[in-house]
Amino acid sequence: MKIEECGSMIRIKDMAEIKMMNNTEPEWDLAKAKKKTFYTHMGKATGTILEDVIGPHANDPIYRNSARNQSRCRNREGRRAGGRVVSQRLSDVRSRMLYWTLLMLTGIALCGADVSHLRELAPPEAPEEPSTEPAPPKPYVFSYTAGRYPGHADRQHSEVSDGSGVVRGSFSYVDPRNKIRTVDYVADKQGFHPVLSDEPPEHPRESEAVALARDKHEKLFAKIAEQHATNPHPDLEESVPHQSAAVLAAAARHTQLFKVIAEQHARIAAEREQMQLEDEAQQRHLQDIDRQ
Repeated sequence: MKIEECGSMIRIKDMAEIKMMNNTEPEWDLAKAKKKTFYTHMGKATGTILEDVIGPHANDPIYRNSARNQSRCRNREGRRAGGRVVSQRLSDVRSRMLYWTLLMLTGIALCGADVSHLRELAPPEAPEEPSTEPAPPKPYVFSYTAGRYPGHADRQHSEVSDGSGVVRGSFSYVDPRNKIRTVDYVADKQGFHPVLSDEPPEHPRESEAVALARDKHEKLFAKIAEQHATNPHPDLEESVPHQSAAVLAAAARHTQLFKVIAEQHARIAAEREQMQLEDEAQQRHLQDIDRQ
């Protein structure tokens, strides 16, 4: 039997010799043989395991060398494939980092660029023309009558407009004196223009007392303003209000009454204490008599 190694494949010649030695069909499960051979090399298994796969010649050095070389080839190819994957990933990472770096530098350069000349070169903007036509006029008219309870009317309102912005109306109501008052009005772009049926009453005038009080207040205000202008930081004693003669007399009378009341309370307290001492002495005397 001849075995030749060709990369990761094993070529077997003279299959009749294998049939004669094993007394079985010349079938070769290459995947199973590779698996058993790999485990035999890595785990240092005995030749009995290989006999189940390739016959009694499992302990032959040729088979062992073939399995060892096959395992080395697989490991070498795995390392090469892993290295290629790592190199490809590193290359992708470098490409992405370079892309984002260039993008960031380009953005910074554009943000710091001087664009003042673009405004000078830009053509003047043409005035925008209204693209929406004004809406057609919408005239309206309404009127109503209302009251405080059913069957009673105390106000009436009517209004009409031609849609051009001019509104005309009339409002009538009953005032507290049971007099009907009417207000005709016209509203346009210049404002609201009422027309009253009765002239409004005159504003109340100031009475003589109100006029005198207002003049007095103005004089006092002017006097205080003049004092503050001449002496912006007055002394504290002068600014504090002083007690008048009436206040001083009331304070003296209050002090005198306080002293009189205090003397009366002291006399009453002394009398009560004396009475209490006399009662205690009398009780002790009665107790002594009872003991005798």
